[in-house]
Amino acid sequence: MISYSTLTDLIADANAERKQVDDDLSDALLALEILKTRQAQLREEVDAYTSTLTRRFPDAQPDLPSVDPSSFDLGVDMPVQVDWVAMPRTVAVERAIGEVTMNKESASPGDIQASLIGHGRNDTRDQIGGAVAHLNRTSRIANLGRAEWVLAGS
Repeated sequence: MISYSTLTDLIADANAERKQVDDDLSDALLALEILKTRQAQLREEVDAYTSTLTRRFPDAQPDLPSVDPSSFDLGVDMPVQVDWVAMPRTVAVERAIGEVTMNKESASPGDIQASLIGHGRNDTRDQIGGAVAHLNRTSRIANLGRAEWVLAGS
């Protein structure tokens, strides 16, 4: 028969291991958040370079690989906290449009600004307009009408 002291030792060991796993999971989620932020930054960088390339060489047909980073399955079925304040404006605006259009048919500039404010950002309407223009130019969002935006493919 198992003794009281053996059971308490097993419980203590399991609790210590669980705490270590919790700590490891927190570290992994932080690393994932950092990688997702870097991925968004690199996406912005590629978009900026592509936009410059097509603007400066409009007749050229560059053979560029097309990669949709959102299509990668990370195999993680849990929410990841994203630092909206640290992400590039265009990425934040794109996410805000996606968030708004989960509950409405389209996102207006006011809806986008309200969503960004709700995530701790203080982007002006002019800055949001610039990001929307870039997203529209790069076909990442679509216009349903005057000041009515949705994510491309929605």
